Amino acid sequence: MLIATAVLAYQVGGAAGIGLVGAARVLPGALLAGIASLAADRLSRPRMLVPRTASVRSVGPSRLRTIDRDAFMAAVTGHIGASRTAHSTAAQWLRADDTRDRADGGTGG
Repeated sequence: MLIATAVLAYQVGGAAGIGLVGAARVLPGALLAGIASLAADRLSRPRMLVPRTASVRSVGPSRLRTIDRDAFMAAVTGHIGASRTAHSTAAQWLRADDTRDRADGGTGG
């Protein structure tokens, strides 16, 4: 689809047409990325992840397969030590969220 759009843009407007189409594709994300990241940083991570995780469902028969955390992190990042870093970072986030929840009386605000 991207190639077809680029070809059509080139046929209609030449190199400037491709530039305009590229800008139209990138500009909304570039303008909204800062606002979206600020909003995401303000929200509790577990409160953001739980609804997303809960929305995943199987539409047919499925099997659950598990993998050890260290093996998963090594496979995904290519670095065995990444597991410890990821775990300590997640633990810090959870502690900060827990502290914030206790400070505001558990209202999550």
